[in-house]
Amino acid sequence: MRKSEYLPHLDALRFWAFIAVFLAHSMHNPFGASHGIIIWQEIKDFLQVGVLGVNFFFVLSGFLITRLLLYEREQCGHIHLFKFYIRRSLRIWPLYFLILLAVAFVYFIRASDTNTQWWYYIFFLGNFHIINIGAPQSPALANLWTLGAEEQFYLLWPLLLLLVGRRSVPYLIGFVVGTSLLFRYYYLSQAPNLYFHPLSICGDFAIGALGASLSLYYPQTCEKLFSKSALSRFLIYITLTICLIFYRSLFSFSWTIIIERLIFSLLFTSVLLDQIYSNQRLFKTGNSSTINYLGKISYGLYMYHAFALQTSYHLLLPKDLINYPLVYMLVYPCLALCITVILSVFSYELLESRFLNLKKHFY
Repeated sequence: MRKSEYLPHLDALRFWAFIAVFLAHSMHNPFGASHGIIIWQEIKDFLQVGVLGVNFFFVLSGFLITRLLLYEREQCGHIHLFKFYIRRSLRIWPLYFLILLAVAFVYFIRASDTNTQWWYYIFFLGNFHIINIGAPQSPALANLWTLGAEEQFYLLWPLLLLLVGRRSVPYLIGFVVGTSLLFRYYYLSQAPNLYFHPLSICGDFAIGALGASLSLYYPQTCEKLFSKSALSRFLIYITLTICLIFYRSLFSFSWTIIIERLIFSLLFTSVLLDQIYSNQRLFKTGNSSTINYLGKISYGLYMYHAFALQTSYHLLLPKDLINYPLVYMLVYPCLALCITVILSVFSYELLESRFLNLKKHFY
């Protein structure tokens, strides 16, 4: 984003969202360590809620991209689509295709790929691969579905904003949210569509876009709600906490499953606005320069963490260490996180930053 539009504390939120996803994925594989030990199984089940970090990333993307596009239109009188697409490509494509090549190389060496149709991933349609064919064998490849969903949003959303005026943006957002709810109602019994289809996900981006519109056009209202009202902040965080702790109980009914993404999108957007406007935050995500840096490289953290989890698993496997509860619950994820951070730092400094520096030519 332009320097003048940089919003503090959001980088740190990216990192915490990644940590939530990382912990969920680290506990996903059913190693024998947790079998028969109730407390480990309960912890493992609770950490699975961390996949909602993906929802947060979608909300954040909708927020940041919409704010940038609307800001550009306010300042310049138009949205320059070509430059926008170039900037997004410079951010997403280099690391995405590096991971894709790495996975293809591993598959070639092991000759173990049986169900992957690569063109889905080449054209950022990994979510449709999971819907139509199933998840690929490689977790690193399976994780790329989220990038497909984001690219689909980046492709269509600027075009829609270009077609509507400022006053029509709320109606566009309402239409997208309504479409998402209707789709989720119709496909309620079809889990792949409910979780991976862009029409199910688009409500997350739209609610993030709503937050962007409010922050850009009604900043005084946002400041009043989040800077001067301790009650509103308390209600946001206590509601989010309750929804996370009692997730399995609250969202086990048909009607709550339909509105689940809407509820969390509204809560996540409220957290974003609180971090931007409140001078008395319940927690301040961006006070640590280390956390801010880790948030800045969070794209790499997300892309590399599946490789790191597999590497950590194979390092602990020879002596059957992975099957010890403490090793599985503590050593395994900590080792994987260290590997993820190391890979991401090198990736950002040696590869990604070089492409990011080119973005300044397309503003």
